[in-house]
Amino acid sequence: MRISACLLVIVSACSVQTIDPESRTPTPPRVSQTDDDPAQAESDGVAKADFDGVIPDAPVGTGNLSVTVLPASTGKDVALAAIRSATATLDAGLYLVTEYTIVQAFIAAKERGVAVRIVIDDSDNTRSGNKNALAKWAAAGIDVVKATGFSYHHAKYLVVDGKSALVMTCNFTVSSFASNREVVVSVSDAELVADLSTIFAADFIHESPEISATTRLVISPINAREKLNGLIGNAKQRVFFAMQSVDDNDTVALLIARHDAGVDVRVMMADPTVYDQSGDADVLKAHGIDVRYLPETILYLHEKVIVADDDAFVGSVNITYTSIEKNREIGVIGDASFTSLVLPQVQADWDMAVSF
Repeated sequence: MRISACLLVIVSACSVQTIDPESRTPTPPRVSQTDDDPAQAESDGVAKADFDGVIPDAPVGTGNLSVTVLPASTGKDVALAAIRSATATLDAGLYLVTEYTIVQAFIAAKERGVAVRIVIDDSDNTRSGNKNALAKWAAAGIDVVKATGFSYHHAKYLVVDGKSALVMTCNFTVSSFASNREVVVSVSDAELVADLSTIFAADFIHESPEISATTRLVISPINAREKLNGLIGNAKQRVFFAMQSVDDNDTVALLIARHDAGVDVRVMMADPTVYDQSGDADVLKAHGIDVRYLPETILYLHEKVIVADDDAFVGSVNITYTSIEKNREIGVIGDASFTSLVLPQVQADWDMAVSF
């Protein structure tokens, strides 16, 4: 059944809510959210067509996850509720923060006695945008560390009291909540929360985290290549991308290999007039893969979602060499119950998308 293009969807483990987009306020100018500096791209723009790597075992998906799809009138409330629920500790790994109420929510947590710590990107992409938040947090006495050792600290996550977490595709900006397609994952799985805490603690003191090889987190640059290759490479029926950027030679070659093996491969990207990746789109199309983009006039596709058979990945990882191999990125892979929450909006967006 075609899902109407006039509805946006919020999905949780318990309910589905439809929101009329006309009820949203007009979209303000978007703060730049470029995830990977084109000048740092390792790709030559023409992806190789033969995958010659080893396919790892399929990663194990996890339950205990719920989903909020943005934009939605209540989307920001999910993040605010998590921050406001902290009673003892609040750790955040962030890329770009310009949204006033989010900035103030961290300050309010500090004022009520919560130990607030933040690791944030300090690249040319974000330094100007983050300036106001950093000044306010410094004045409030919040412990903020500027990330080092990565091209970009592009992860977006919160850990609340060491017991729950959010893993997000979105930055804390007005546009993320008002005019982008994004996904926020609420995490209650104790093992995932513990691994997130380990990563944060190491990044906060500029050390390498000691993470088990069996972690169910997808972490750049530690295991993202292995986990995503395992997810895609073991798919037998479908691989469905809803991904802001697809510009990684090895992954493009792997997608072609799965298509040639009879897997239904579909790739949806951001509007190329905003983020041009037509070279890889042309390679995929030349091999018979359906490639589309979601026009920015509908929404800016900033999410990073991969559905492979009954499992799904959601996180900050774009399919670029820099994102996979050079950045700090965080994502999760969920099981069939999680996929059932993510897939309906991806399918609806696909129906609205335009062929390259």
